[in-house]
Amino acid sequence: SIIAVHGLGSNPDWAWRHEQTGAMWLRDFLPQSFPQARIMAFDHSSAWSMDAPVKSVEVCGEQLLHVLNTRRDTAEEMKRPIIFIGHSFGGIIIKKVRPLKFLCLLSRARRPEQKSMLGAIFLGVPHDGSRLTSVGKLISYTTYWLGSSTQLLESLQPGDESLRELNISFLQGY
Repeated sequence: SIIAVHGLGSNPDWAWRHEQTGAMWLRDFLPQSFPQARIMAFDHSSAWSMDAPVKSVEVCGEQLLHVLNTRRDTAEEMKRPIIFIGHSFGGIIIKKVRPLKFLCLLSRARRPEQKSMLGAIFLGVPHDGSRLTSVGKLISYTTYWLGSSTQLLESLQPGDESLRELNISFLQGY
């Protein structure tokens, strides 16, 4: 299985789509290279500038685990290796899956990602945070009346201790 996780303020419909041609990488090209793979896009609500959900990175990670738990139900599906592809904030969510497995947050005793996670491909992931967070927060503060939220942006502060700990935890999981 190949599971793609989009970035902050994005959605899978256009995160993986070429702007000029409309070709969707996950649908139009990846299956040609991996015809046996089950290719999925994890859709998480990550708007921050308007109508933003109030949730944390932990909640996003739990949602991804829940999807894994419900979509990989048979013994055969459980055996399939998973390769995650994360763009920007999506990579942070993927890294969150590793430590969450140890907290037993799944509703069932089994943990599909534990034995199945083969690897992760990170595309433009702000592993150490992003200086652009301050710009996003400024925009969010000035558009609060549109339902903006800084909660997800806060998790991408440069030098954030929880990001550092997440990096260490993820690397130790391999």
